[in-house]
Amino acid sequence: VYSVEQSLVFPERSRSADASLRDAPRHGLAFALNQIPPMQKLSKGVARSQSYIHLVLVACALERHYLANNSYPSSLGELTPAYAARLPKDVIGGQSLQYRRRENGSFQLYAVGWNGADDGGIPGKADEDAQGDWVWFASPPEQK
Repeated sequence: VYSVEQSLVFPERSRSADASLRDAPRHGLAFALNQIPPMQKLSKGVARSQSYIHLVLVACALERHYLANNSYPSSLGELTPAYAARLPKDVIGGQSLQYRRRENGSFQLYAVGWNGADDGGIPGKADEDAQGDWVWFASPPEQK
């Protein structure tokens, strides 16, 4: 379900683990198996938390770039090595985090959510497991 070395979470393995527990013979373990929280719920919480840690690290580097240059970079690649030694990857799929500089002077930064699909930076609803991205919201900088 997790790869600590690669900093990845695999939703499909989590769903498979839940299915295996549901289909396991109960015998004398029925009570114990009922006490185990669903793997998918635990895995999603870990993935979401780690994603937001990665988003915060990149957002801090973006703010450092802004303070030095009075603008956000056109791409995340401009952050290394001056503002970040390395850029963390998305924990779902291992791709780069998604970034767009906006016309109003702010930026959009997000990780794909539990469904593993890029939903264009549209956040999912709190009660839905499958849809939406995990988004870092940035306000436009104050005008001086």
